[in-house]
Amino acid sequence: MSNPLHCPLRSSQQSSYSSLGGAVPSGLSSLIRRLPQAVYTPSSKWQSATSRAGNHNPVTFDYPGRRSEGVRMQHLIVQDCSGLITGGTDMVLANPGLQKITFRIMWTGYTSDWVRPIEIVSNGPITRAKLGKLVAQNFARFIEIHSSTKTSEPAWAASRIRFDMLSLISLVNTCDENWQADVYVDFRP
Repeated sequence: MSNPLHCPLRSSQQSSYSSLGGAVPSGLSSLIRRLPQAVYTPSSKWQSATSRAGNHNPVTFDYPGRRSEGVRMQHLIVQDCSGLITGGTDMVLANPGLQKITFRIMWTGYTSDWVRPIEIVSNGPITRAKLGKLVAQNFARFIEIHSSTKTSEPAWAASRIRFDMLSLISLVNTCDENWQADVYVDFRP
């Protein structure tokens, strides 16, 4: 079963490994890992029955010449990163009728989810760079607020993971207008 938070891979990117840990090059498997997040599903039976699976394509974030490696969130949060990332000025989520999305962080070990609206149509559709900046700002705020909060997963505690360790790979439509980020955490010193 595929995880909707992780972008589909081209056949040239696929391997026989069953986890990212085994596929990361020589010795980095324990140092660069995906941030584990539950995939959002509505909690009530009625919402579950009437919700629809995400039908929008993922919005990816890459540096020029590098594909599927993500972009450091510390770079996305700068004033204007549109020239720093591939397709930074591209209009994304420009679907008719889509005015805002519900952005969720469901960081493992924390009981409360981070749920914030992101307006995507103010002065025209949002650019990839602006969307990346808003996602990065949400992660920065999440870490700031939760750095002193107890967690059931100490290895993934927000107090242990600094903002500069995070890279945004993509933003994925999980259910209805709910979106979650696929994120790498770089534990290298």
